[in-house]
Order: sequence, then structure tokens, then C-alpha cells
Amino acid sequence: MNSKKIIYDIGSNNGDDIPYYLLKSDLVVAVEANPRLCDLIKNRFKEEIKNGSLVVENCVVQINDQVDKVPFYIAKNNHVLSQYPKPSNINDYEEIYLPSKDIIKIMEIHFISRLMLNIMIKKF
Repeated sequence: MNSKKIIYDIGSNNGDDIPYYLLKSDLVVAVEANPRLCDLIKNRFKEEIKNGSLVVENCVVQINDQVDKVPFYIAKNNHVLSQYPKPSNINDYEEIYLPSKDIIKIMEIHFISRLMLNIMIKKF
């Protein structure tokens, strides 16, 4: 049985790293909260999604998924600054509600047999 490599790109942003990850794995799971960036990724990688080498999860990652939807804040002037915790300068953000998913459950759903994990942790 061949093991398959999976890369989890947590915080995929606009998907610029995805081509490299596709070269290094059998499956890329792109997790991005900002729905506008998810749409961008889906448009950029239509073929990869169609052939099953890329999955896009549009959600806020949490430790548990007891809450169905949580507030997410999209920066009006710079999408990179969009965030899950409520910002202090709320007038610079648009508040939307997104599904909340447990990272372990996301990994279990897309787990095949071998795991390559890439987690980008951003600290603001």
C-alpha cells in the first residue's frame, strides 16, 4: 500500500504557496477563513480541485467545533490583516460570520496514511 502525502496549509491567504505544496504532496488541504481569498484560490486552482489534488476549507480554525459560526473580521484595506479575534480598531474591519471547525477533525477528514504538516502561525 502506497502512503500518500498530505500538506495542510493553514492560513492559505491568496494561495501563493499552493503550487509548491502541490509539487511536494498528493493532496493539499488549503484552510482559509477569508471567503474572498477562498474564492481567489478556487478560481486559481480549478483544475487541481477538479482532479482531487486540492481541497479548500473556508472556516475559522478552532480547538473544538462546539460553536457553529464565529465572527471573523475582514480588514477593509489589507486582507492580510483579517483576523479571528475582535480587533481593537473595529472600524477598519468588516464583521462576518463563518463556520468554526476543529483542526483535528479537518485533519481526520483528509487524512490518508502519511502526514506532512505545514502550519503557518501568524502573530499580530
